[in-house]
Amino acid sequence: MNRPELFAYLALPIVGVIGFAIGRLGTPDRKTENISRATTTPSTMPSKEVRPDESLENARTRREDPTAADELSATRAPGPMRPLERLRVLSQNSVGLSGILKVLSITSQLSAEEIPLALAMAKNAPRELREVMLVGAMGRWAEIDPRAAAEGARALKDREGNQAMEVALTEWAQQDVAAARAWIDALPKEGRQDAVRGYLVGLAMRDPEAALREATAMSPVDARRTYEPIFSAWAVRDPRTAAAHAATLPDGARDLAMRAVVGAWGRSDPTAALAWAQTLPNEKDRISSVSDVLRTLCANDPQLAIQQTLSLPEALRDNAARELIDPLMREGVEKARQFAESLPAGKGRDDALAAVAAQWARTDPQAAAQFLLAQPANSAQGNAIIEIAQNWAQRDGIAASRWVAQLPEGSNRAAATGRLIATWAGRDPQAAAKWIEQLPVGASRDTAASTYADKVSSTDPSAAMDWAATVSDTAQRERAVREVLGSWRKRDRNAAQRWLESTTVIGEDLRSVLLRTQ
Repeated sequence: MNRPELFAYLALPIVGVIGFAIGRLGTPDRKTENISRATTTPSTMPSKEVRPDESLENARTRREDPTAADELSATRAPGPMRPLERLRVLSQNSVGLSGILKVLSITSQLSAEEIPLALAMAKNAPRELREVMLVGAMGRWAEIDPRAAAEGARALKDREGNQAMEVALTEWAQQDVAAARAWIDALPKEGRQDAVRGYLVGLAMRDPEAALREATAMSPVDARRTYEPIFSAWAVRDPRTAAAHAATLPDGARDLAMRAVVGAWGRSDPTAALAWAQTLPNEKDRISSVSDVLRTLCANDPQLAIQQTLSLPEALRDNAARELIDPLMREGVEKARQFAESLPAGKGRDDALAAVAAQWARTDPQAAAQFLLAQPANSAQGNAIIEIAQNWAQRDGIAASRWVAQLPEGSNRAAATGRLIATWAGRDPQAAAKWIEQLPVGASRDTAASTYADKVSSTDPSAAMDWAATVSDTAQRERAVREVLGSWRKRDRNAAQRWLESTTVIGEDLRSVLLRTQ
């Protein structure tokens, strides 16, 4: 299989732009692919297999001794830069999308002797290239010798090993289904999950219906990691049939499978995928599928995604608009803001503008606050207000508290106050407490006091009880006291009991009830 297919089917969360990269890579025809393999695989390739125990250790040795790699290069006749040298140059620099595309191309040309060095090199590569190099090199190894690659993946640790195992079994299942399945069956049950996922992806590329039957028979623990890759692979081959089969699955699996189909179809043919999504009879499916297609399209062509969204009927447009804010914010705040402001007046526009403010708050809460307050007040702004309060408090609690204090009293202000205190009290509890003391009695102060009590209960439970007792709302005060007491009893039951027996800060009726409930 070629590298673009490898990444697309595995749907690995390698770096933020990898999905975009896959959309731009395209898929060469089989004739071109065969020519590429013939010309890039040296005729002098060693006949012995790449053994994981030996080659990985050699790779580590060569990585620690740079002269080892130089000796390898010195044995070759002068000519164009070899894949390993090209990969080394790339790995020494932090690169963007173009570098990722180059890595995918270079790793597909590695020889058997170069793969261990490439794997070792990946460990020291910049973060944005590390996993791409690892999976690309493992994919090439699996192309040459899938069994050796699978065994080599077992020698790797944690996330790297998981990804490498998926790659190896994806390739192996395409080459020899029976051998790959037998190898998985010989693994300990607790170590099969990533191998099973890769195997099912590879099988799905050959026979998606068989992969679905195998998935059901194997009963994998993680349904998401099973159905998503199967239906992603199936959708690339035949999206309409894949969608039809996804619709027959039980509810939980059905949603995962449908989303996988829409994602893969949206990458390969967004126009057809969008047209299909709009015809779905189930309203929930129709709304979510249209939004998913447009979100995928936005990663490749933001302007086309915007145009398509604005042309939709109101219900579909409003939901899709909210989904576009996240990818548009990656293009820049101005791009997302202009799109939100271009929407017709109504709930969809309000939701989109609030979403811009909420995401903007993560990088510039003060600017986000000014932007949000310039909009007419509406019910969609609650989450944005909370995000602004939290992110601003992380930078400047005093400035954030001034902004929260000027909000109109109500549920949004109370929620923002709670998030402000939860953040601020962790950084500067004295300043947060001083601010709460000057608040007037009301919902915001009650939220602040109960939040502060919860925040300090682990370090000063007696003071936390004092704060909980100042809550003016009876039901909220009782909840705050019970929560602090429950936490205190778990850490030091005797101290909590002594406090309860002697305290006068809570009402006698509540104290009596708490004394009876040990």
